[in-house]
Amino acid sequence: NISGADKLSYAMRYAADNCRLVWVSLGELIRGSASISDLIGPVGMGGAVNSIVTAEITVLDRVWNILGMMILISLNLAIVNLLPIPALDGGRLLFLLIEAVRRKPLPSKIEGAIHGAAMICLFALMVLVMFNDIVKLVRGVGP
Repeated sequence: NISGADKLSYAMRYAADNCRLVWVSLGELIRGSASISDLIGPVGMGGAVNSIVTAEITVLDRVWNILGMMILISLNLAIVNLLPIPALDGGRLLFLLIEAVRRKPLPSKIEGAIHGAAMICLFALMVLVMFNDIVKLVRGVGP
């Protein structure tokens, strides 16, 4: 019988390991040892969930696998959202830090232009990832 403290400790280690995995993956993308085609978006995630659901495993294993995937997606979104990229929350924090150092805000037109350009880049990345997901789906390449 596992104690509540042991379960909490395991959950914390599991979350920390998944956070580490996200950082390692980001590092690989930056270094070029992983490519944009290695990313999956909503279409690819749907394929991954389908693979879990159709796998010949027990219902309990399916539930645990899907919960693990949900944890990884949530941690991934949290970490990426906090990166200092304009248009994301981390970018907003960066602008607040710049404002604190300068003791005055950047002109709103400049800040707006930076956020707008970053948003366009993020949308372009989203379209590219979704396009790659659809190409993989059509070719029958798994997630």
